[in-house]
Amino acid sequence: MAPASVFSIPQSFEEDCSSASASCPGNAQKNTVPALCFSLRTQAHIATLRRLTKAAMSFLTCAVEDKAQLYTLELALYEACSNVVRHAYEEPHQGELLVTLELCPLQSLTFVITDWGKGFSSYPVTLRTPLPEDEDGRGLLIIRGLADHMSICNNGNATILRMYFRIEENKWRICALQDEETGW
Repeated sequence: MAPASVFSIPQSFEEDCSSASASCPGNAQKNTVPALCFSLRTQAHIATLRRLTKAAMSFLTCAVEDKAQLYTLELALYEACSNVVRHAYEEPHQGELLVTLELCPLQSLTFVITDWGKGFSSYPVTLRTPLPEDEDGRGLLIIRGLADHMSICNNGNATILRMYFRIEENKWRICALQDEETGW
């Protein structure tokens, strides 16, 4: 049997745990549209999981045209939220789940998933490839494979997962991003 692969996930993009900002990288150079932020907060429960994902994807479908890209985003978001529902809170106590979408039109999307559950035992988080017979342990590996960048940190009593996706310019719905006043 092959030894398990080990992956370390950095604590954050900037190696700190600062809150999400609403600025797009490269905006100063390109004079592009400012970031759009959208947040959804709900109980971390299996009954709300699918509705939460569908609500976020409804918002993204208005901005991203490419169906394969949308599928990738939905899978990553569902995996992240599912991990919170399954692992963050002890039964029967269910806490909250906050999903923030930071959309940088024609550039990128960042999902920020926050929960106030038990968190991880240590940071940075280390992932191991599960054995074939293991029933758990694949969610973060799937997300790591889908996202361009991923980080997990603990900010006081909150666990924050950030997933960053670069989205090629030709995958956007340009007309949905345009503003009549600015021409964009």
